[in-house]
Amino acid sequence: MSDDDRRLTFWVIYERPKDLPEHRYVLRRQHAMKDGSMTYDAKILFADTIEEVRRGIPPGLAMIGPWDNDDPVIKEVWV
Repeated sequence: MSDDDRRLTFWVIYERPKDLPEHRYVLRRQHAMKDGSMTYDAKILFADTIEEVRRGIPPGLAMIGPWDNDDPVIKEVWV
């Protein structure tokens, strides 16, 4: 079984994340692993508006969050 078979890939839009506060909106590709751990990769996009950063989301995905207990800087989660 490859790593791709053991993870869920999703895209998260942040507004001024703590590690990149100089950027208004940030889109990151992240992976939830079967063992519960999270990994992040180099796929990242910066933009001044949420509309601009949404253009980096691959076609065919659906927005599923954020959830009530997410960090307030998380604005959208796409799978």
